Amino acid sequence: MARTPGTVRQKLYRERHPDRVSAQQKSWREKNPDYHCQYDEAHRAEKDERQRKWAKNNPEKVAAHNAVRQALKDGILVRPITCEKCGSGGRICSHHEDYSKPLEVDWLCYKCHNRREFS
Repeated sequence: MARTPGTVRQKLYRERHPDRVSAQQKSWREKNPDYHCQYDEAHRAEKDERQRKWAKNNPEKVAAHNAVRQALKDGILVRPITCEKCGSGGRICSHHEDYSKPLEVDWLCYKCHNRREFS
């Protein structure tokens, strides 16, 4: 699905003015405190069912994710503060190239991780 020009403009605005967008989002959340709670309650069962189905269909991935989570907790793995690919900080995710090797992960920022997952 191709992006519309309006969507492109919105994305560019968000990239160029993150402080303004953050302030606008904070203001909206303060004015509408119940919105997300109501949405979450209405869709919780749906989300839980999707997650259960995914876990049932992907046992190797679930095992690898759990192994990384436990290794981080036990100190076997240490989450770096920067992305291995671009060097940026922020939210750093583990990425498995091979799920049969659960503790061999690349540490990527959210953007690089999504690019690698969905490219």
